[in-house]
Amino acid sequence: MAPKKKTVKYTQPKIKVINPKEVDNMFLLENLHSRFSDSYKRWRNKALIFGGSHLAVAVIVIIVQCAQVVVFQIPDKQLSRTVKSAIATILPSITAAVLSLQMKLGWNKKQQKSKKSATLFNKLLKDTEYRIKMMEAGGNFKDVENVWNSGLVKETKEVPAFIMAY
Repeated sequence: MAPKKKTVKYTQPKIKVINPKEVDNMFLLENLHSRFSDSYKRWRNKALIFGGSHLAVAVIVIIVQCAQVVVFQIPDKQLSRTVKSAIATILPSITAAVLSLQMKLGWNKKQQKSKKSATLFNKLLKDTEYRIKMMEAGGNFKDVENVWNSGLVKETKEVPAFIMAY
């Protein structure tokens, strides 16, 4: 059985505001909206970078494999058996090295985590966007504190603190 994964408790699950009537809800929502927008863009870009890197490695492997096939179709008069034998040894080694690098770096898993984080921030972004629009039209909300707490809890529990490329 795998050991239980340790989780870090960053903050209290919810923070109680003692002066909710003094909070400028529009200011808070606009700040949250800006923060969620920046975070969404950052995580979306990371997902694109990791996905592109993963795809680039796959394309390199395919090209190396195709090169190996092409080399063995060249007649012995144009390319000696010794050179073909060397290529037959070198190209699979290159393929193995590239694939092991891909597995070690885990860009596919990092892309999935980044996509999940981007999706979360996009949902929070939409929530604040619609609330801001309602407030601009004269509406008001009693639960802006809950929106803030929801963002805090989701960000600390579901979003990785950082993801490194290597």
